[in-house]
Amino acid sequence: MSSTTADSIARATADARVDEFFRDGYCAVERAVTDERLSQVAEAFTRFFAAKQRRARMTGSDLANHGKSRWNALLPSTTDFLAADLIAAPPILAVLEGIRKRLGDQRRWVLRLAGSDICLPGSVDQLPHRDVGTFDVTCNLFLTEVGEESGPTEVWPGTHQHSAVHAVAPDPHEFLRDVPLSPDEWIRLSAERDSQLLTVPAGTVVIRDQRMIHRGTANRSEQDRPMLSYNYSLIDDIAPIAYRSIASTALSITSAMRRRGMRLSSAGRESGASFFAAADVASIEFLRAAATDRLAKRRLPIDVWDQLPPHARDLLRLAAPGQDATRYLAQRSLRATASGVRDALAMIATIRRPPR
Repeated sequence: MSSTTADSIARATADARVDEFFRDGYCAVERAVTDERLSQVAEAFTRFFAAKQRRARMTGSDLANHGKSRWNALLPSTTDFLAADLIAAPPILAVLEGIRKRLGDQRRWVLRLAGSDICLPGSVDQLPHRDVGTFDVTCNLFLTEVGEESGPTEVWPGTHQHSAVHAVAPDPHEFLRDVPLSPDEWIRLSAERDSQLLTVPAGTVVIRDQRMIHRGTANRSEQDRPMLSYNYSLIDDIAPIAYRSIASTALSITSAMRRRGMRLSSAGRESGASFFAAADVASIEFLRAAATDRLAKRRLPIDVWDQLPPHARDLLRLAAPGQDATRYLAQRSLRATASGVRDALAMIATIRRPPR
């Protein structure tokens, strides 16, 4: 097969996946990572996760930090997880670029978050939910084969545009000021639409719109189901000054608010859930206001940075390579924070108050 023919097939495949993404809210790319590389990543993740459990002194299958037998964990800044063949794999970048062009957006993709989701045996079904109310893209890399018994993600195709969940914004990047639905409303909505279980081979990457309704399902197998999560956003530049001077303080306040909401909920107070929801939304918006997130809160080891090609470095431009991050970070005024604060306040104002 000639290189021209191969390129044409690759473009057609990427275009078809972009069509699926806009229609359903997600698409799947099988064998996005080679078997050898997948084995290396899986082994590295097993070591990382075991060490994290030991540090947290939570090694039982029922003990976790994200619900019963479920863990969320930020990935360390190492070549095991922040390498070009993971964060900038050609079939994934082809879909991301297709999405950007279809939107007509001139901004560039940036990797905002590198995390993981581990579903242990004994986990239970989550409530259906969407991650955020604004347009962002998550790429989930499944390190093991996922069958119906091993906690597959359940998705409701098309709900990234469902009017019962949020208004369809003319600008896909416009902040969507909706009242979050209650658990009963989520369940009712999910009952009205067909869902699909994402049973996929190991090495599959699912690219999804974070607004799409989904949930983790129960892991009834005897094996862990690890999944890496790489979150991408379209931004023009970065706002470290805003992050350091305003967003970090605001995030400290909203984190305290979240803890307060959790305590109120644990005490049976109806206001706890709304309090937590408001703080959670505010936290997200302060992060977005600074055009940064957890990756930018830590320095990227220079050996990790040096092994990245230019296109992968561009995706990681929010991170701070080496000790002197100034030239990578100090590039934007406080206007981004002002805009984000307005968005956060508008969203908080829409949070439904519980009846007295």
